[in-house]
Amino acid sequence: MDRLRRLFHSLGTIALSFIRLFYAPGRTRDFLSHVYIYRPLPYNDRVKCTTLPEILPGIEKTAVVLRKCFPQHGNMTGEEIIAICLLVRWTNPSGIFEFGTFNGNTTLQMALNAPADCAIYTLNLPMDHGDTQLASSAQDRMVHPKNAGSGQAFRDEPERTRITELFGDSAAYDYTPYFNRCSFVLVDAGHEYNYVRSDTENAFRLLPPEGGVIVWHDFPNAPGVCAWIEELSAKRTIYHIKNTRLAFAFVGRPARASGVPN
Repeated sequence: MDRLRRLFHSLGTIALSFIRLFYAPGRTRDFLSHVYIYRPLPYNDRVKCTTLPEILPGIEKTAVVLRKCFPQHGNMTGEEIIAICLLVRWTNPSGIFEFGTFNGNTTLQMALNAPADCAIYTLNLPMDHGDTQLASSAQDRMVHPKNAGSGQAFRDEPERTRITELFGDSAAYDYTPYFNRCSFVLVDAGHEYNYVRSDTENAFRLLPPEGGVIVWHDFPNAPGVCAWIEELSAKRTIYHIKNTRLAFAFVGRPARASGVPN
């Protein structure tokens, strides 16, 4: 039933976009190129829609630092970036791993809010890459590094010394050097189901034995992300931050998060 609802929802959205073609062709073109960022898909109630203060009392008193944070198309919204930075501050990570660098805006904001000795690793497709190992969506191909650049936001910032840029297909990359080293992982690379699943499986290996936090972007807007998160929610508690495209899960007990469910 959920799959049928999502199918009818998507078909209706696409039909409306074609109607819009006659009176707003520019908007329709953008919509069809980036369909998953517009209307959220319905999802099952195993995924808990909530605010951060509801599950992490006191986080509303936490201050975050932002610099050069002017989101552009393809970036997270300002509200999403603030939520990410609050989780970084709360988790106090030993290391951060980001799947999907894009222009590096989120990378820079995470570095600004992480401990001074926290290493940040961010993985992006190389500029000259060909076909990916797994199927990728039209939306993901639109933000190819050749179009979006890679890491522009942090290139000339002091935090650059703590950021290591990695290049490769996330489904084929060798993560061995980073296993057990990153207690905060952001999954925001390929948005097809097989990519999100592969990146999440590697994310679990990146976490240290005591655990940490995994965050996914483009939930519940990207169908592949939505399908994977719903499947994973049968085995693990996952939260959707209200009014954002962010979902996250605690693995073990991150720093300062006593009492948070595993």
